[in-house]
Amino acid sequence: MRAAGLVLLVLSGCATSQPFVFRPTEKANLTPDNSAVARYVVPRALPRGELFATSEGVVPTSADGKEGPALMVRITVFNVAGKGPWAIDIRDQLITLPGGVQVHASDVKTTAQGAPILAITPGERITMDLYFALPESQQTSAEIAGFNFIWQVSTDRQRAAGMVPFARFDPTAPAGSAATVTTVASATPF
Repeated sequence: MRAAGLVLLVLSGCATSQPFVFRPTEKANLTPDNSAVARYVVPRALPRGELFATSEGVVPTSADGKEGPALMVRITVFNVAGKGPWAIDIRDQLITLPGGVQVHASDVKTTAQGAPILAITPGERITMDLYFALPESQQTSAEIAGFNFIWQVSTDRQRAAGMVPFARFDPTAPAGSAATVTTVASATPF
């Protein structure tokens, strides 16, 4: 029940008008509005919290005084039962694009204080929108078949990390058609 409530919290405001959307391809939960969010326990051994990830895809942004398209990933980190605070360093979050291109977050929007390193106290959850400036060769959702979001969180016990594979999805295609989902390898970064 708590996970369903968090899914709705994570997805609030995630509407997009682009022709393609990106969905997590594993651990994904579909919502009534046909959006998807991935849920991971943190850390995997002896879980004490959760991480949720979703994406609005390619969005216009201005980071570091430069305007251009960026890939947006929204994450929510919930320190459910840690014995102390957790930390997430924005600079450690990255995406891998087709062709092996790795991009670190160039901007973040969050209500949490202390960026680039955010503290998450026991019982607290924080949500952040991470923006990844795109290379010249991959400026639109049509040019990106999928991507991997690689996350890292320092818990009160250990450093936890994981990868969320995302695939491009055409929401206008009939369900089950070949155009619905673009398959991407999820076992290794592109």
